[in-house]
Amino acid sequence: MTVFQAVVGAKWKPYLISCLTRGIRRPSEFRKAIAGADRRVLAKQLRELEQTGIIRKKVYPVIPQKTECFLTDLGESVVPVIRAMDDWGNAHRSVVE
Repeated sequence: MTVFQAVVGAKWKPYLISCLTRGIRRPSEFRKAIAGADRRVLAKQLRELEQTGIIRKKVYPVIPQKTECFLTDLGESVVPVIRAMDDWGNAHRSVVE
């Protein structure tokens, strides 16, 4: 396994990073944007992305609790790779499907 696969190789991690580039910040927004993804799986993968330094979470001291996620500089450096994978997938969609 490569370092890249270890960091962003889970099912939803590339999509979570992509969502952050489109302005989605709150966990509830991720659940709406990623239909069919289990809430616990998304929470786990967000936690893993935070542990590896790809994202940063900010928890606001309000009730109910408000949490927002942001890409770090390290996370921003992954975005071109994910976009390249998306471009490849779109270019070869007819062959793969």
